[in-house]
Amino acid sequence: MAGRLGTLIEQTGWVARVVLLILLFFSVFSWAVIFQKWALFGRIDPQSRKFLQMFRAGRVLPDPRTLRVATSGSPMVTVYEAGFREMEAQLSGGNPH
Repeated sequence: MAGRLGTLIEQTGWVARVVLLILLFFSVFSWAVIFQKWALFGRIDPQSRKFLQMFRAGRVLPDPRTLRVATSGSPMVTVYEAGFREMEAQLSGGNPH
């Protein structure tokens, strides 16, 4: 197989070789991004599960500061904090409408 691939590359012109090199570069780059995201989501998943467990545990909305300390790696904490701040602003009359 490698012999046939080498022969095929030898028979191609310089334009085809450049295209093949560009395709190889972007393929390697894509796989690097895939593995990086896979590792990132692997680290985030346990923290997100812990956040959801703590969020669903009580009947009242938990304080975002306690969730941030316990589940600092989850992006859900940031979204929850923004929503909690907005809810507090709405309930305290911060919005004139």
